[in-house]
Formats: sequence, structure tokens, C-alpha cells
Amino acid sequence: MTSKNYHVRYNPLSDEINWSKYYLNLRDDYTVIEIILFEGIKANAEQVRDLNFINVFLIKFKEFVEKYWIEFEFFNKRNMARFSHEILEYLEKLKKSNVDPSSKLIFRLLWQLSKRVVGNSSRFEIFFNSHRLKTIKNTWKIAFSNNSSRTTKLELSIIKNLIDLANTVVILADLEKLDLEPKFYETATHEEWSRALREWAAGQVHPGPPLSHEAIKRENIYDDEYW
Repeated sequence: MTSKNYHVRYNPLSDEINWSKYYLNLRDDYTVIEIILFEGIKANAEQVRDLNFINVFLIKFKEFVEKYWIEFEFFNKRNMARFSHEILEYLEKLKKSNVDPSSKLIFRLLWQLSKRVVGNSSRFEIFFNSHRLKTIKNTWKIAFSNNSSRTTKLELSIIKNLIDLANTVVILADLEKLDLEPKFYETATHEEWSRALREWAAGQVHPGPPLSHEAIKRENIYDDEYW
């Protein structure tokens, strides 16, 4: 079955949330975000004509975050804040080197952000099975590689809106005084974890809960080999 004729229905994340805990208009606002993001993702690369929907999504999501940061606890705010710091630091490093972000990097940042918007890796499966995920990733890669020789005006505007969103998340996380320091088991490599367990067996402090599968195979978005 090719991606061209592959279609799948997804259960909106909004159906999984207990909306009675939140303000009445929050569900409507969140549904707008969902529609913008997932209507913009097409089943095959030929359908990707105008990536400006990403700008609309970033702007709307920033507004949503500003409005509901405290009330809406479904997102992993710590992960989003950590990733926002990472975005800002990496882009600042490029700026100091007088280098424009590549199309490939923009795609990677957006891809990671999209996964965080729906919560976490397991929640992402609510929307797409593994085949669909692969199709979307390939679609965005092709779309962003059309002008890979230079950074387009559209891509620069996407970066600007991405920075605005990241700054907003960082500021809100600071105001809430979130502890963003990751736990050892969230970042340790398999080798580091094995060493920690050996040290624990020798009488040292236990390093924490079992190392998750996600931590073992976690993605390095700047590693070309991953893509």
C-alpha cells in the first residue's frame, strides 16, 4: 500500500481529555490548533503546496499557550520548556556563526514540536500509526528540501514564529518556577544506566526508576544519521 492512496482516520486528542476540568472555551480553542496542524499534514508530498499553515499553527499555538498555560496540564510543560530552551540556544549559536538555519533543521525542530504538542510519544500514536508517522515525516522532509540551497522568506518567518513560541514557553515556565533539570533516568544512555546499576549493586544510591525504552533510543534531532 503506497502513501498516495493511504488514508486513516484518527481519534482527536480532544476526545481523550476531561474537559470538565477546564474553561468552556478551551476545548474550542484547542480544536482549532488540532485542525490547523493536522489538516496541514498531507498524505503525500505532492499535496504540500503552501507551508504557511505552519506559521498559522505557531501563532495560534503561542496564543493558546499564553492563555491556558496554568489551567491546561495535559501537556508535559517541563518537556516543552526544555525543548524551547534547546531551540533558542541552538538558533543563537547559528546566529553568532552568521549561519541561517537549514531547511532540514527547521523541519526537525517542527517535527519535535509537533510531537510535544500532542503530549508525548505514546499520545502521538492516538493520531497516527507507525506507517502514517513515516509518511508524514517523509512528506515534511521533501517539502522542506525543495529549497534546501538557501533559507526562504517563508522559512525565516517560520523560524521567527518558532522563536516567539519558544520564548513564551520559557518565560511562562520561569514564572511558574518549573524545575527543568532532567532526572538521570530521563537522559542516561544505556551504557550510563548499566554503570549506575553496577554502582548501586556495589552499595551506591539507586539511580531511580527503570530506564525507559524511549530514553534508550531517544532521538538526536541534530544527528544526520537519524534521518
